[in-house]
Amino acid sequence: MKALFIITQTNEMHKHVESFTCLDSNTVDTYVYDHRSKVPTREMVDSQIYEQAKVLAPDLVVYIGACTGKFPSAEGFRKVRDIAPTVILISDAADQPWWPVIENYHKNESFSVYVALDGNHEWPLASTQVTALTPLDPKYFPNPPIFHEERPIIFGFAGNIKSIGAGKARH
Repeated sequence: MKALFIITQTNEMHKHVESFTCLDSNTVDTYVYDHRSKVPTREMVDSQIYEQAKVLAPDLVVYIGACTGKFPSAEGFRKVRDIAPTVILISDAADQPWWPVIENYHKNESFSVYVALDGNHEWPLASTQVTALTPLDPKYFPNPPIFHEERPIIFGFAGNIKSIGAGKARH
């Protein structure tokens, strides 16, 4: 399956792409944009995404973005949905700042499927869409598994730490 991933410039996007491409038959093209930048404009991003989808003719278009700053419009994704089925992967769907964005996309039928990747069922479309945990490429996990007491890394963290500041810890 050929997919077009539309992603922002945040630190976890590669994990989503890798989880899709870990199956040998899947390929990915990406369109990366900076949601914090004023250039290009939202209209330009919508136009570029549409052109990419038209030229690449993917089997699936996947959006993983941000709920703040500049993000592609609901209408823009509705147009893309006419080219290929669209999926939005929402890492923080249970966070209320996402809710107006989710509801606007849903009202405009922007996506074929909405997936909340935080595993929390407290989000606006939980009763009609998919709630799951963030998929990971299994190559990062040993086979057979290593027992806990033998693992060289005893603690892991995934996500952004910008709210606590670099080099600071919250107690």
